[in-house]
Amino acid sequence: MSKKERERRRKRKKKIRLGIAIVITIYLLFAFLPSFYSNNSDTYLIKKEEIEKSIASNVVVIKNESIYHSKGDGELEFHYDEGDKVGKKRNLANHTSGVNDDYQEEIEKIDKKINQLKEENKSLIIFSDDIDKIDKEIDALNEEISKITDDDEKDKLEEELKAKIEKKNKMTQDSGFVGKTLQELEKNKEDLLKESENNNKTYYSEDSGIVSYQFDGYEEFYSYNNVLNMKPKDIKLEEKSIKNTRKLDNIEHGQPIMKVIDDFKWYILANVSVEKSKNLNKGDSIRIRVKDDSQEIQGEIVNLKSDKENTLVLIELNSYLYKYYKERFLEVEIILRRYEGLKIPSKAIVKKDGLKGVYTKNIDSIINFKPVKILYQDDEFVIADQGQRGMIQLKKDEEKYNTVESYDEVIINGNLIDKYLDE
Repeated sequence: MSKKERERRRKRKKKIRLGIAIVITIYLLFAFLPSFYSNNSDTYLIKKEEIEKSIASNVVVIKNESIYHSKGDGELEFHYDEGDKVGKKRNLANHTSGVNDDYQEEIEKIDKKINQLKEENKSLIIFSDDIDKIDKEIDALNEEISKITDDDEKDKLEEELKAKIEKKNKMTQDSGFVGKTLQELEKNKEDLLKESENNNKTYYSEDSGIVSYQFDGYEEFYSYNNVLNMKPKDIKLEEKSIKNTRKLDNIEHGQPIMKVIDDFKWYILANVSVEKSKNLNKGDSIRIRVKDDSQEIQGEIVNLKSDKENTLVLIELNSYLYKYYKERFLEVEIILRRYEGLKIPSKAIVKKDGLKGVYTKNIDSIINFKPVKILYQDDEFVIADQGQRGMIQLKKDEEKYNTVESYDEVIINGNLIDKYLDE
């Protein structure tokens, strides 16, 4: 063998050994680089959690308020404390000067007469059998008189007949009189009550609700009927000073003095962007959460009014007003929807072979790609369907995939694994 040929063989062997080394190196890189980078990448232990989609808003509290104005000047005697609940037609307050007690005395007298006549009417009903008895006696006397020829005896029987007839007439007339008199007395009492309310300056509740003496100046502006016609630009969120009428020394005629607030139905008015309100519809059932105390309240959207930029959302509520009846403005979250599933960092989501998924790492640092079915996604996290027994179906009638489960460890920066796999 010549020297040149031996040289060619050596070079060929070197190339073969180099090629084998390169292949082994590439294999090792593919086998261990993902694990190497996963070991040096942050991971996240996924769990079953809940994410809300909500709108934060400063809202206006709209209440059905019956406002009572002073009927005169002077001091007032209030009968209920701030926040008390009252029924309908309750005596709320009286002026302490110029009150005529004769009305009350007259009403009490009428009540006594009414009770007395009612008892008499009961007696007349009880003795109705006596009237029937008298009728029979009158009939018998008439028959007997028709047969008698002796004048003296006849005169005696006619006197007896006259007495029986007068007795019957008195009893029947009393019955009619009692009924008529009772009606007249009831009307007199009703008239006196009206006069007493006007002349004695007494205030009665028109409806049941919560008593309040605090006025913020928005009572008329933010009434229910007024807000129905408002546009987003009309909303005012400036706090005003509160006036407590119970602490005033002197009340002037026509001044608001108290209010009774319907505690069954109230509203909040939110001014949100058109973009945020695009999925809201009149009649939708919705929940809100008050920021200060995290109280959640069920409500219903009853009106929407938009301009080019914003939408006024009027939500009707029917509970917990007792906690917020003093408030005109609240910070709330309007909860649009809740999503429950496996919470995964959004950065962990990658796309492989047309499927969205994540890279998971087991206890042996083995990296696997697992497809996920995303229920909700924002900039920070996604909520993924946990499937049934760890299997998901991305589209109807398609094959099922093995997906992530609670306490799987996912690579947060999944794109880093993709990058080195591509390389």
